[in-house]
Amino acid sequence: MTFALVVALLVAAMAVSAVVLVQAFWAHAENTRLEQQRAVTELATEVGGVVTPRMVAQHLGISPLQADRLLKGMVDEVHLTFCVDDRAGELRFEFPRLTQDPASGNMGAYIRVRGR
Repeated sequence: MTFALVVALLVAAMAVSAVVLVQAFWAHAENTRLEQQRAVTELATEVGGVVTPRMVAQHLGISPLQADRLLKGMVDEVHLTFCVDDRAGELRFEFPRLTQDPASGNMGAYIRVRGR
């Protein structure tokens, strides 16, 4: 009977350890994602409010595909929007509050004209 109890306790301890390990992994992944999002916002602030997956990949040291996924996950059509730059053939992600009006230099005042 004691052997069965010991085995049951060991199995329970291993199950709890596995759950804690998975939770720690997810917490780490979430923290990494939030740190990357902050770094993207800082980069956008430095470059005038518009970034591309290539720029973000170089800045964060990740692959362009990872940068694309990160940026697309941040798009909410309010704080971050995106469009296709037909001339460059790449996605452009824009932080509207960080873009500058070329004429006045006012932050957040620049409204992108479609088709440009």
